[in-house]
Amino acid sequence: MVSVSTVTGVHLVSTFRRIVFFAQWPAAFLAPIWLLVAPGAFQPGWAAVLATLTAPLLFLITIVPPIICVCVGNVRRSRMAPTAYSVLVAAMWVAVVVFGISFPGASDVRSYPSLIEHAGVSSDAADSIATVSILAMIGLSVAIIVAAAVGAAQAKNAGLRHEPLQP
Repeated sequence: MVSVSTVTGVHLVSTFRRIVFFAQWPAAFLAPIWLLVAPGAFQPGWAAVLATLTAPLLFLITIVPPIICVCVGNVRRSRMAPTAYSVLVAAMWVAVVVFGISFPGASDVRSYPSLIEHAGVSSDAADSIATVSILAMIGLSVAIIVAAAVGAAQAKNAGLRHEPLQP
């Protein structure tokens, strides 16, 4: 017999996977914009120059996995991203937001504290948080691309053997 908590848990996971499936498309456009305007409490200064140079790379990193993921017929028909992929993508979104609120801005004249520095966090702690979040973004980018590629390869192999794909 299936318990109510199991059914609810399955429903929550399915809802989460569906949200990721649809939200990953606008997130690919919003992440570079967020990193362009958020550092330095929305006064990015030179951080905007850095974001302008890295925005195309971030866009590619965030748009390629959804394209790979959607190429899997099972994912496209169910309109739900795979579970592991969804968790990695959500973690990436968190890392992008944390980086945006922890990275300070600076111009030639003065520095602009980050949003978390305005909340009372020291600049050294904010710099550490920004560093950890950028490293997490790099690692998660690789993991997301691998997860999307592995899922597509598994779907292709299952299709060649006419086997149902495991969610």
